[in-house]
Amino acid sequence: MQPFLLMTPKDFIHIWSSTGDKVRPISPASLSGLGLKPSTKEFLILSGLPDSAAPMLSFVDNSTDTYNSIGRLRDRFDLSGNEFEKYIYIGSCSDGDPIVVNTAVDDQIEWLNHDKDFEPGFFNSSIEAFVECLVICRDFITRVNRENGDFAFIDGNFSDEQLEDFRRNLVKADKHALCDNSFWKEELEMYLAMRDQFRKSE
Repeated sequence: MQPFLLMTPKDFIHIWSSTGDKVRPISPASLSGLGLKPSTKEFLILSGLPDSAAPMLSFVDNSTDTYNSIGRLRDRFDLSGNEFEKYIYIGSCSDGDPIVVNTAVDDQIEWLNHDKDFEPGFFNSSIEAFVECLVICRDFITRVNRENGDFAFIDGNFSDEQLEDFRRNLVKADKHALCDNSFWKEELEMYLAMRDQFRKSE
């Protein structure tokens, strides 16, 4: 996949569903009063997010259930304090860390370390960059398994070229994707550790 200058909802639906995966649009009513930018709301209304995506991320749907729907982080986790007002919950990482939209910083996407009082880390600059990076990650894993064997990615069996293409595509989609304390930087470091372990076991 060639990185987009700005992935549209139509682009994302087409690319994500090309492998049989589905997206789940969010109703305008569910987004009302959350303080999201018009462009963020439009993306979520027209496309929404997948049920889940690599690397082991899960996302909200259009449910009215507080624990499955989009909403303020403070309501989901019963948090007090004005510092949590800006966070709109959209999903979670594999370890339960929330994925949020930060409405105070131009709707950038962040992850919050729930073991450190919800300390923020960077994910992506926008919802459009975020979903493009999800596609890039899925494509990287698919390529590794196709070219190196069915369980190659889980085994950490990938080449420098494959990893570099992944890294380069992330940065093309979002120039800040690999900044300090970013999700994608930590993910790349983990993949390198997986590969080191694989090579030691050969």
